[in-house]
Amino acid sequence: MAVPNKPAEWLARAVEANDFAEQAEDVSARKILFEIAAGYERLALYARSAKQVADIYRSSNGDRWRLITDSVSGRRFVRHEANPASGGQITETPVEDFLAVNGPGPEYEALRRLLGSSGAGQAGEG
Repeated sequence: MAVPNKPAEWLARAVEANDFAEQAEDVSARKILFEIAAGYERLALYARSAKQVADIYRSSNGDRWRLITDSVSGRRFVRHEANPASGGQITETPVEDFLAVNGPGPEYEALRRLLGSSGAGQAGEG
């Protein structure tokens, strides 16, 4: 059985657990099933608020760029994770601001390619 990763899938399991709980004759089993259903409902909320992460580029010195999408707000930003030797600082920049720099680095081209392949627009969306 595949592990659910979408809110609707977790909610379907919550409904199923509630149905089983209502049919259970044993009081302890009934209580446990209602707790399980509540857990599935919490997982559905978590799945809604989760962020989607796509690797953009990793440099030879260990710096990493990732495209982060907040699944609730739809907000997208580029997270730069500097390598540990240079301090390991993490910065986040809205996609539009990152692309507006139009830098010569391979991370810019990699982001444009990623956005093009995903069908998402480059500038003006976020």
